[in-house]
Amino acid sequence: MEHSPNHELPDFHDGHDFDNTNQNKHMNPKKYRANKWKIPEDWEVKKLEEVASIQTGIQKGAKKNGETIRLPYLRVANVQEDSLNLVEIKEIDVPIEKVERYLLKRGDVLMTEGGDFDKLGRGTIWNNEIKRCVHQNHIFVVRPDPRRLTETVH
Repeated sequence: MEHSPNHELPDFHDGHDFDNTNQNKHMNPKKYRANKWKIPEDWEVKKLEEVASIQTGIQKGAKKNGETIRLPYLRVANVQEDSLNLVEIKEIDVPIEKVERYLLKRGDVLMTEGGDFDKLGRGTIWNNEIKRCVHQNHIFVVRPDPRRLTETVH
């Protein structure tokens, strides 16, 4: 489904939880509190960058200088809503000096970016399902800082 200004957004987003008064359109936590998904009053609201690192993945087809290693990688097709589809895993050549930068780690939050509206923002948590796996640039990794964010299970 293609998104256009006249296209009606899904009912989970009524447009009232974002502050559109500035160019960057950052989320306004006070307005978000009024949305149908309530943030508990005793929670401290922080920007994501204050509690986690955010990184892009390796670009497929980019020129690679020097020695490389072939590793499995995740594509948008692998990241579903709250799960992974690992039926088809492809491999990519990664420059040896960049392997650590792109390796997925247990607890990483995987989020897709994509051209199609239905693929935008799908996500799940990585639990080391594949040994030494990297991610494509259309998948963002949000890596919680354990000093600032603790795991909570409901």
